[in-house]
Amino acid sequence: MGQRRKDPPEPIKRKLRQEAGFGCCKCGFPIYDYHHIIKYSVEHHFRAEDMMLLCPNCHREATVGAMTEEEQCYYKANPFNIRRGYVEGLLKVNQKEMVISTGGIQFVNDGFIIMVDEEPLLTLKNSDKGTLEISLTLFDRDDNLLAIIDRNQWVAGDPTIWDIEFGYQWLIMRRKSRDIRLHIDARCSPLEIRADLYRKGQFFRLNKAGLIFNGIISNVSMKDLCYVGMYLHADTKTKQFSIRPDERFGKGVIISWADVQERINKGLNALKSLKEETIG
Repeated sequence: MGQRRKDPPEPIKRKLRQEAGFGCCKCGFPIYDYHHIIKYSVEHHFRAEDMMLLCPNCHREATVGAMTEEEQCYYKANPFNIRRGYVEGLLKVNQKEMVISTGGIQFVNDGFIIMVDEEPLLTLKNSDKGTLEISLTLFDRDDNLLAIIDRNQWVAGDPTIWDIEFGYQWLIMRRKSRDIRLHIDARCSPLEIRADLYRKGQFFRLNKAGLIFNGIISNVSMKDLCYVGMYLHADTKTKQFSIRPDERFGKGVIISWADVQERINKGLNALKSLKEETIG
């Protein structure tokens, strides 16, 4: 039985991702393989100059000889995503409950989650199929727009500044090898999110420890809570930070409960009650 080929070293994979703009060199699709232009069977190597990113379809085209070595070298030198100046993809979220988790904090609602002034940075919606859709806007600390997720469809500008890894149900965006700005994982339920959200001098850090806000006021820390039908709001004009109820309900619920799954179940039941009261 043949020996399994080793994966390329991480620095090589990172270099290949960045030079290709985080997608197939030929078509830009963000699910890809690390392809050897000079075949590994001919020479066991992990030279970045003789490798490239190709999606599974284009990879097969290359391995069966339908994409010539000359064509492969052209696509490597002129990657699709670099030529168009951005990279995009679609998150597949199968979760039906309107809940996300970040560390010890859960938000339960089909509406705004985080806002600065009248601008939502994080929103949950219910799709036509009854599954969760997430929208998120990512800025840097100088208010430069970096990436947008619009109902699970994501677009990141200027692929040369990122290190992006993507699967059908997860997305990681880094500025450097360990500087993760966004991590969304829809393989688990509830959906997990880690993010650094900046806007107008306001900063929300969603990480494993919970949620920290710095801006109008400093060092606001939240953990081990579930916010139902509520959202976080930073008003730069009035200099106020608040936890607001969704205007559709006029009130919200905060649940403190040790067991996380039980806390989520109570949150989902509370959201159902809020909606029933509103309809009634």
